Amino acid sequence: MILVAILVITIGVPVAVHHEVLYGRGYVNHPVVALGETTERTPWMMKVVEERFSELGVDVRGMDRITVTAAETNRVAARVTGRVYGPNQIVSCAAILPYDEPPRKYEDVEGYRIYVGPEITVCTPKMYADALASVGAPPCCVVIRSPVRATGEAALAGVYAAMRKAGVQVGPQDARFSQAVLEAEKAAGPEPKAKAAALIVVAVAVYKGADSPEKVEPIRREVSRETGVNVPEKVDVYAAEASKAAEQGAGYSRWWLLKNLLRYYLGIGG
Repeated sequence: MILVAILVITIGVPVAVHHEVLYGRGYVNHPVVALGETTERTPWMMKVVEERFSELGVDVRGMDRITVTAAETNRVAARVTGRVYGPNQIVSCAAILPYDEPPRKYEDVEGYRIYVGPEITVCTPKMYADALASVGAPPCCVVIRSPVRATGEAALAGVYAAMRKAGVQVGPQDARFSQAVLEAEKAAGPEPKAKAAALIVVAVAVYKGADSPEKVEPIRREVSRETGVNVPEKVDVYAAEASKAAEQGAGYSRWWLLKNLLRYYLGIGG
């Protein structure tokens, strides 16, 4: 796989260790907790959620705080469950921690250390990882808890604002790049092979500076030919968008691209 070999060398050589990779603009330099507005103003809920965070070795009482409102939650919920929440229904909470200060339990999801409490009924670790990636967030830890059963959509909304409060300077180019990558994977369909091939199209487009669908088209055709995967034409649009964002200064992750390329190469390369 010539394309993969070239990209592993180009992208991978500068990567020494995970912590040293600039994913977005800066790093999570201190912990922040995003509290659902209902939980924050309800003493018994605060007590319960503090205890639940404490079970993971996370003390939120001394952290910087931000409040997640119903309006913010509803913007996220529109893309998840479609529910509309009132100000007395915003209960789930998210704690953002530096990567080297993990909770006692976590899953490693796409380079993020994530724990989602059993009281969260809808949002999954992968959904929180995608939320982080969509704003170009650096490697970090996320702990999601709620005082009562909840979908987790308020915490999902809180992740975005908490990133900035925690010291990450995310510009519009970073968000555009990461969102373009996620959209390219989604456009490729549910099969892992197709998603991996779409990611290679994006990576080659960024490497070559292919910043229009017309410039991406021959790359997509070559990747399709080499991988035996029919990558959809609409991936061209997202790959070009990622390339333009990179040209304009997006702090895209070499590690993220390398990891996915290796997963492709080792998993389905022939």
